[in-house]
Amino acid sequence: MKKYSEITKKYLKFQKNRTILTIVGIILSVTLITSVGTLAMSLKDKMIRDTKQEYGDYHVAFNGVSGSAASKIKNNFQVQDYGILSRENFAIINKTSQKEMEQNKFAAPYRYLNIKGYDKNAMEMLNVKVKYGRLPENSSEIVLDQWILEYMKNKPQIGGKIKLNVGKRMDSETGKEIAINTLGDYGWSAKEKFKTEKEKEYTVVGFLDNKGVFQSNSFIAKAVTFDNYKSVSNNKKYFIYSKMKSMNNIEKTVKEIAQIVNISGDNSDGAGKLEDPEFGAANINIQYNNSLLSLYGKSIYKGVNSSMFWTFLVVVLLIIICTIAIIYNSFNISVLERISQYGVLRCVGASAEQIRKIVYKEAFILSAIGIPIGLILGTMVMKLIFYIIGFLNIGSFYDIRMVISPLVIIASFMLGAITVFISAVGPANQAAKVSPLEAVKNSGSTKVEKIKKVKKSLIIKRLFGIEGEFANRNIRRNKTRFRITVFSMIISIVLYIVTSGVMDYTFKTGLADAGNSYTYHLYNNYLLYQNDDSKGIDKSIFLKLKDLKSVEKAYPLYSSESTLLIPKEKINSKYYEHRKDYFDVKEGNAFRVGNNSFSSYGDESLDELKKKLKAGTADKNVLNQEKGVILVNTAKIYGDKGKNIITEVTDYKVGDEIEIKTGREDNKYKKLKIVGIADKSVLTDEYNDNAGVIMLTTPEVYKYVTGKDYISHIFIVAKKGVSHTEVTDYLKQLQKNNAAYGYTDNEKAAKRK
Repeated sequence: MKKYSEITKKYLKFQKNRTILTIVGIILSVTLITSVGTLAMSLKDKMIRDTKQEYGDYHVAFNGVSGSAASKIKNNFQVQDYGILSRENFAIINKTSQKEMEQNKFAAPYRYLNIKGYDKNAMEMLNVKVKYGRLPENSSEIVLDQWILEYMKNKPQIGGKIKLNVGKRMDSETGKEIAINTLGDYGWSAKEKFKTEKEKEYTVVGFLDNKGVFQSNSFIAKAVTFDNYKSVSNNKKYFIYSKMKSMNNIEKTVKEIAQIVNISGDNSDGAGKLEDPEFGAANINIQYNNSLLSLYGKSIYKGVNSSMFWTFLVVVLLIIICTIAIIYNSFNISVLERISQYGVLRCVGASAEQIRKIVYKEAFILSAIGIPIGLILGTMVMKLIFYIIGFLNIGSFYDIRMVISPLVIIASFMLGAITVFISAVGPANQAAKVSPLEAVKNSGSTKVEKIKKVKKSLIIKRLFGIEGEFANRNIRRNKTRFRITVFSMIISIVLYIVTSGVMDYTFKTGLADAGNSYTYHLYNNYLLYQNDDSKGIDKSIFLKLKDLKSVEKAYPLYSSESTLLIPKEKINSKYYEHRKDYFDVKEGNAFRVGNNSFSSYGDESLDELKKKLKAGTADKNVLNQEKGVILVNTAKIYGDKGKNIITEVTDYKVGDEIEIKTGREDNKYKKLKIVGIADKSVLTDEYNDNAGVIMLTTPEVYKYVTGKDYISHIFIVAKKGVSHTEVTDYLKQLQKNNAAYGYTDNEKAAKRK
């Protein structure tokens, strides 16, 4: 035998069971690392795709800039790509009927098309898509919101021509043009008129695919035409959506560009969702797409970037520590079993370094077998998991796709090799320290003469019998092995808890969109904007909707704003720290807190609320008898550094009383008993992100406090797998008969999600 290290292969062949066990440990270690890495990359890919669809595929937007500023921005050396759009003007579709104006005093005198010119990049960045037809390719082509066809006299078909009266919206009182510095898709007034400037003809080439919530009482429809913006004018305002060459220090880069073009007014809160009715409604010159930037770890909030990095790093480190413990245990036992063999080698002249090499070579051979298998197995396991997710259409992850990243493969290989090497260092040093004389006597690290007498444990014997006593003695005589085994078990449990916690936190903070769980929302415009007590929704409408065949459930909402008296000791300290301005009015020994929600979704909603209870009950009889409320006590608030914080709002317990009043300021407070505490409200899987407190009860208790029993809103959950035409037709007819009614249709957004 030329080298002592060549004896390693014989050791591995002789100890087949131990060799297989160690290889399996390495395989599982690398499989776990590969699976976690692949899952992380795949989730990141999905979240990026979803965010681009929701918020747009750009880094920062420069809104309402002049032509000269637009030229400087798009030609700036730090801008990699950009998309441009501008408002061409408004066009009248039809005049609002006198009946509708009388029934809905918030109606605009006309229904408009808001014509905007997009270049090709802007269409791609802002996810402009058509449901039918194609996108416009020149300035004489146009695509329209499909819902506006209902209000057009000559309903155009794809390929048909339309002539539009294009002009300006004017304030009927001042005679001045209504200032619209935003995208202009939202906001109108009954006190406006239209000044026609010209007639323009377009060819309709498609109808927009609006994936967001449809609002039936809208008076402005979207219209998109094409403009390549080879030249820009200072007489128009432009919206530039840009991607930077580098996302590093993006805030500094944007400020440098803003300084060059002399604009200011950045918005750290970030851009809104593309399909939000008020998308682009704020007069803010600069908006960061923080939702997208944060997924690349480049948010302008440094706290968000670091928290995501450290969370992932902690999970990976736990996996490594767990696998090190397991593999170390295997190597350690292997070395202990061969102490006498190492001693023989020492007797015939092997040095301590040569003994170490034997152990290291063993680790190398086992790694060469286990790591490649672990990489393949980890990839195959994730492939199977993603196939099952896609096949079962599981929740919002139905369209997740597997991303095999070379970086993950390389990192898994390196981490696996490092893990095995670290695991082998201790046993190798232990083997190298073996005394030849002690090893020949088969003592080594298990020196019988050094084992102290172990006292008998009467408690162990009584609890577990003679077997337990022997086990206890064995554990106490082999403390090192015992500690390693227990440590491995502890790390495995910690790993499970941390992984579960990270996933739970992902859903809590909104990284995985939960959303609302209703299909339609019926409301009355007077209640929506003026809280007019006399304009409730007739209960016969609720009963009719409830009985429709395609309706699963209908929830009547009785709702009022309320004022609470909350003692300081009942305010959660963490919530108070971030919302001190909310508690600025004292009344006696308590804070007077306004803008709280006091509501009832009907008695049938209590069954759904029971699933969200953290304490107490949602029993109808208890609520009525005790004059009780259920407190929605968990909120999502935003910290100074952009972090989402999940916290309790108050420290109220079940059985406590809370003082509440609704209506006029001179109304008296009434005491209600808290009979239950929930973390979320009805019809939503999201945490409360409003400033106020939410209290839910029965219609009976609601009437006791407010003196009212009218329905302000109706939320409809439609049955799955059936046509909902009868619901839509009924709501359309309801609005046609009384323009004060309006409704939103969430079905398209729900299907997309």
